[in-house]
Amino acid sequence: MALQDAETMRAFRGYLESELLVRIAEFLGGPDATERATAAVGVIGGLIFTRYLNPIRSIAALPSAEVRRIFGPALRAALHARARQR
Repeated sequence: MALQDAETMRAFRGYLESELLVRIAEFLGGPDATERATAAVGVIGGLIFTRYLNPIRSIAALPSAEVRRIFGPALRAALHARARQR
């Protein structure tokens, strides 16, 4: 239902962009904080989407410990990666 309700999806996007991304970037600090926060929010948002909003059975069925084991490395990589020189 959430996918069919534009207001719900707008609220979800707003939360990810205005709350989560901004707060993570502020916490991380540094010149590449927004890029790292964007990557982290991509991982978190993807997990929320595929676990709760539009569940993929194999992800939705994972116990919490497995979610941490499987998705933790991607989230850590996003948070700790340094932007490449352009």
